[in-house]
Formats: sequence, structure tokens, C-alpha cells
Amino acid sequence: SQQRDVYVREAQKRIENIKQKLSRAEIAEAQAQLAEIATATSFDLAGSGATLDRLEENLDQRMTDAMGKARVASDAASTGDWKLKAEEEAALEKQALAEFATAMGLAAAPAAAPVQPLPMERDLGPAQGA
Repeated sequence: SQQRDVYVREAQKRIENIKQKLSRAEIAEAQAQLAEIATATSFDLAGSGATLDRLEENLDQRMTDAMGKARVASDAASTGDWKLKAEEEAALEKQALAEFATAMGLAAAPAAAPVQPLPMERDLGPAQGA
């Protein structure tokens, strides 16, 4: 429906906005942590390398997690389209199967009561009683 399409577009815009904000927040946090490392009173060169490695690994992990969450949210927003399409296909399949069964005489028409066979008219020979 049109309302659903509008909702999906709005949700996708919000997801993109959140992704951008998350990226800016991660950059700001990384800059703050680097500033803390640079101004530490006991600045150990060997230790700072390990700290920077941990910081980078932590940021990589957070970025991977955030991308995964964004992907899941995006997929969840678009699954409504697939679900609707799947329901539509299932309904069409049921309808086609019911029509086939009726055409083959395997089942009665879906919305109708069982049909009684009509008496066949004779067309061979003279009519009786005439």
C-alpha cells in the first residue's frame, strides 16, 4: 500500500541518518581516546603502540557491529515487501490449484456447494410419449 511505501522510505532515511551520526560519534570517540593517550602522564612508547592497536581493534569491532545492526534493520524494513509478495504468490498458487482440481473433477469449486449432475437429454431416437 502507499502508506507502507511511505513508511519504508521514511525508515530508510532515518537508518541512513543514524548511520551517519554513528560514524561521527565513533570518530569523535576515537579522537578523544587518542587525545587521552597523547596527554597521559606516563607516556610509554611500547605501551602506546599496544594501546593504539587495542583502540583500533575495538573501533573495528564496533564498526562491524554497527554495520551488522544497520544491515539487519535495513533488511527488516524491506522484508515487508517480500512477505507481501510471498503471501500474494501463495494465494495465487492456491487459486490455480483449486481451479486445476475443479477442471479435472478432483474437487468442487471452492466457493460453491457440490454440483449435482444434470440429467442428460436424449438426442438419439424418437422422443417418448409423442
